[in-house]
Amino acid sequence: MNPLFVLITVVLVIVIVWLIRALLRGGKQAWRQQRQTLLWLALAVLALLAITKKLHVLGILLAGFIPLAQRLAPLLLRYGPTLHKQYKQNTQHKNHQRDSQHEPPHRPGNPSSMSSDEAWEILGLRPGANKADILARHKQLIQKLHPDRGGSNYLTARINQARDLLLKGL
Repeated sequence: MNPLFVLITVVLVIVIVWLIRALLRGGKQAWRQQRQTLLWLALAVLALLAITKKLHVLGILLAGFIPLAQRLAPLLLRYGPTLHKQYKQNTQHKNHQRDSQHEPPHRPGNPSSMSSDEAWEILGLRPGANKADILARHKQLIQKLHPDRGGSNYLTARINQARDLLLKGL
């Protein structure tokens, strides 16, 4: 065993025993006064364990995070619901903006009506393509433009409408 490690361990044990005896004799007042010393002692123990590779670095980070979490917990409990509400409003606004960017200006008349030429153009096919071509192109476009993958509901609806119109005409 490394003599330096033994020396440091003995010193730490002596300091811990001395500190505990002083705290037990002094009561609550002594605990308050020695809080800083206790924190430095705990840090020294963690450093010793880390240097001797008895404690993983992540363990040290976790141990350091605990006091931070204790201080942040009241703030998170107080402001958490407000921050969550603000986050939801922000994402809904961004989703609405993204969907509205893909929508063309409003056309008069029935918005659901679509000509077969327009359906061919939406799917990017030439008139006269067979059922397999229509379904393959539809699948390809839906995979790219589905709302779950960053596309918009409007484009998905138009692609589905074009597929249905063209398949009905076959």
